[in-house]
Amino acid sequence: MSKRHNVDRQEYLDFEEKIIQDELSKGFADRPDSVEVEREYITNHSYRHLKTIEFIPPKDKLRILNIGTGHGVLEYFIKKKFGYTVETIDIKDEVEGYYGKRMKRLNIPQKACDLNREALPYKDGSFDVVIFSEVLEHLLVSPLKPLLEINRILVEGGLLILVTPNVASFSHIIFLICGRHFMPEYPMVMLTTMPDLKHTREYTIREMKSLLSTAKFKIDTLYMSRYQDRFWIDKKYTLMKNPVLVPLRNLFRALISTVTIIFPRFRSTIIIRARK
Repeated sequence: MSKRHNVDRQEYLDFEEKIIQDELSKGFADRPDSVEVEREYITNHSYRHLKTIEFIPPKDKLRILNIGTGHGVLEYFIKKKFGYTVETIDIKDEVEGYYGKRMKRLNIPQKACDLNREALPYKDGSFDVVIFSEVLEHLLVSPLKPLLEINRILVEGGLLILVTPNVASFSHIIFLICGRHFMPEYPMVMLTTMPDLKHTREYTIREMKSLLSTAKFKIDTLYMSRYQDRFWIDKKYTLMKNPVLVPLRNLFRALISTVTIIFPRFRSTIIIRARK
């Protein structure tokens, strides 16, 4: 890609803060989380959001769909910054909740859709770009059907921007060597009652290449991001809180930092730009 959208990270964080302050000034109080939780989430995930923006082709007019609304900051930023037509989908509970109401206030069209059970509610060739960021790993069904649906609603030559964790990341390997799961460990009673399972399945680079090929996509760019690795390297995210284990914790940080710099395949996050 010779031309890219380059956005300053602080500009993006300031944009989110303006949304929050506007809502606070108007007395919106039915949020599902605190302002601090949203700020921390956007701060941590801004790296993947900015890489997603970078992967959007710099054209005058684009129709973009983001699957999985979240806080809605990414959609609104793309709309305001570049003037693109942006829509989003999420599960019904989210669409009817606080951030769904935020989308209405910001004039971002949003539809409810459960990818585990439903087809995407759009006609063939409706979008130039589909963003599918950190959703794949939450699906309870095979990802092939949603990927085929995304292919269907893209124009010929349209782009899929996909972000998903790398199950073979070095930080995951360290957890497994220590005999721990890299995802939250659930008591058996929770397993039987089907709680919010967070990540139900993560994928390797090889699996993602195979899935996208089967769904009739051709990969333009594959980028391995260290943005999740930052959580372990940054001192405020402690692998071990026991002061006695500080030297071992620091060793883990150094290992993760060094290995992920030298060997991209061990980085935490897979970011792919693929063409229909």
